[in-house]
Amino acid sequence: MRSLRLYKARSSAIVVLAVVFVVSLTGWARNHPENATENLPVPEGSTPDMVALGARIYHGQEGGASCTGCHGANGTGSPAGPDLTKNKWLWSDGSFAGILKVITNGVPQPKQYRRPMPPMGGAQLSDAQVSALSAYVWGLSHPVSASSAAPAELHVPGEKIFPESITSTADGRVIIGSIGARTIYVLKPGGATAEPWIQPDDQPTLGIFGVFADEKAKTLWACFSSIHDVKQPPSTLKAFDLQTGALKEKYPLPTGGAFCNDIAVGADGTAYISDANNMEVDRLVPGSHQLEVWAGNGGFGLKGGVLDGISVLGNRLIVSTLQTNKLFAVPIGADGKAGAITEMKLDRAVHNPDGMRTFGKDSVLIVEGGGVGWLSRITINGDSGQVTPLKEGYPEGAVSVTVVGTVAYVLEGQLSALFGPPDPHRVEKPFHATAVEVGIP
Repeated sequence: MRSLRLYKARSSAIVVLAVVFVVSLTGWARNHPENATENLPVPEGSTPDMVALGARIYHGQEGGASCTGCHGANGTGSPAGPDLTKNKWLWSDGSFAGILKVITNGVPQPKQYRRPMPPMGGAQLSDAQVSALSAYVWGLSHPVSASSAAPAELHVPGEKIFPESITSTADGRVIIGSIGARTIYVLKPGGATAEPWIQPDDQPTLGIFGVFADEKAKTLWACFSSIHDVKQPPSTLKAFDLQTGALKEKYPLPTGGAFCNDIAVGADGTAYISDANNMEVDRLVPGSHQLEVWAGNGGFGLKGGVLDGISVLGNRLIVSTLQTNKLFAVPIGADGKAGAITEMKLDRAVHNPDGMRTFGKDSVLIVEGGGVGWLSRITINGDSGQVTPLKEGYPEGAVSVTVVGTVAYVLEGQLSALFGPPDPHRVEKPFHATAVEVGIP
């Protein structure tokens, strides 16, 4: 009996200590709001330290103003002020610049709330403090997606797969096209191992090159081209149902000797296709059943340059040439017609630029298969581009990239084993794509 009473007394003491510890820890966290920012995304041009400073300002620990009275301790709003975590904005577009402007100028006549917001919350904040607070509010409205737990590698099991292109959907599904296996593979959201999805067709000489997930049209576009003889059978763009994988339609490229390489889709649903051999861009207008030549006629250079990566950025099409190491911009007119082709001036040379994806409003992500291999971001301003290497070191040949949440996956194709001279000493390595954290543009 004495032992039981002693056990109960000790248990009660442990419970009391645990409660005291939790309460103390909660109070400590409340007094140190910057410790809740480690998982918040950071807007471009800011730093994690700025976000942490913004959290202290928001909670009234620095700067002399507290935002919690109207927007709540967690930014989820109150009867006096809106929720800052839902990315729904009454006075700005939700960008970092837009949030900074609202904080600086205040909201003298709210649309949905009775209490006005004075400039800088009624405090006298420095420019650095306003920027920090804006970075924190931006982070609250851009919660980290499931990509924070994204696999470090995506695996494509099998031999002689030779994947060439990778694309993804908003829910995190990843799709990979294969030249060697002539199969389209899929990975479920969060998955790390690809499974065969769309099986080979009846054209054994056609491999799968570019793939592009067009969620608006519920279509997976895929380029089928011959790796042996471009004349027979013809290179073809195929449309598959994005959910079921069922073939919807196929479109032979319009110019003889064509090579369907990659695909991009404009805001109006027009599909643009790079014809690597003929150095031209074809297009498929929504509702049409036939591809047509849209741009080229020598504007991208002579045959042999290999027109490759392609992306729509605003009202322009950006394309790359694999062999001549160039990028070009083509305006998309209001009538859908192509404007004058312009070679872009880059601040750094690119080395065999291959797959490309739009990244934000002013940038593309591009893989460079030459040299040691790079994933780079090219920020475009007019006809100029600033090349920022994000990661280097892709010994098996970077061929394509896609973005899932805040992670870019770079696909290596090992294509030198397919197109290069035979190497009896070569050991085939597992086919994979590797993750690179790129943040939110």
